[in-house]
Amino acid sequence: RDELSGLFGSFGQYKAKASPDVANYLSMFNAQEVVNDRKVNNFVRYVPHAAVSITGSIQPDILRKALAGENTENGLAARFLICEPPIKPKCWSDDEVEPLLLKSMEILFQGLFEIPCNSKPMKCYFSKSARARFVQFVNQHGIETTNVKGAIAAAYSKLEAYCLRFAL
Repeated sequence: RDELSGLFGSFGQYKAKASPDVANYLSMFNAQEVVNDRKVNNFVRYVPHAAVSITGSIQPDILRKALAGENTENGLAARFLICEPPIKPKCWSDDEVEPLLLKSMEILFQGLFEIPCNSKPMKCYFSKSARARFVQFVNQHGIETTNVKGAIAAAYSKLEAYCLRFAL
């Protein structure tokens, strides 16, 4: 989609009754199974460990509407890490990206694309020092979490997982 508003707007778009789209996205946060049962061709698609990463842009007012109400209550809003960069005035620049940086980025992405896609999740283990740092984070985060309520508390509950995901 060109913008995230297209993704949110497509939930349930081609369904006559309640759509499993949001439920599927909720399941994909934890790489759970997703079943797509198409009645038209008696076609069933089963993905045992479905996971998706979504990156995109959206206007703040549209985002508030898309993640309000039911999408806050069902936990969809809590599964998004939202950031808003500072607004800077647009101005002309003749600066170009350094060729060495472009080459480094090309090598990085080529390496990422070459990582084999396993059909089953892999187990990763902490080193002693990494475990100690994570324990420290969990304990501090646990203290901070006691001071939040409602939708913010739901978002806070996902931060431990984000810490580990970013570390990978």
